[in-house]
Amino acid sequence: MIELRKLEIKEYAEAVIYAFEFKEPITSFCFRGKNELGYFLECMNDFKKSINLINLIEEERNKRKNIKKISDSIILA
Repeated sequence: MIELRKLEIKEYAEAVIYAFEFKEPITSFCFRGKNELGYFLECMNDFKKSINLINLIEEERNKRKNIKKISDSIILA
């Protein structure tokens, strides 16, 4: 598998986890065979354990909570 393709699959795996976490839409991705699908699943498992991704998701959760607090505190006249 070409390194560029591996990078694309790895980035897609990260985007999928992020999209599921925040209920965001995501575009489809076409895998070219079982090897690529296997690599995608491997990346998904690695990202579930990734401290960096966990921290990124936690930061995004906090940011969304703060935005919600601000929007809830705005009084429309």
